[in-house]
Amino acid sequence: MVAEEFDLARTRELYNLINKLDKIEKALVLLYIEEKSHEEISQIIGIPRANVAVKLFRIKEKLKQMSQNQN
Repeated sequence: MVAEEFDLARTRELYNLINKLDKIEKALVLLYIEEKSHEEISQIIGIPRANVAVKLFRIKEKLKQMSQNQN
């Protein structure tokens, strides 16, 4: 029960942070969460596949930093 509440709180926190990203960053993350491949994301967003990996890495780092700043 406690673990489920913790997971729910962490999920809420993550989605609150995602909502603070710009449109492209948010789209990339949401597609990633939907388990789209880098190739699929590149086609949907219209950026090169190599850029998808770099952008996702930077967005993950940004989300980590945003989370640390909240705590």
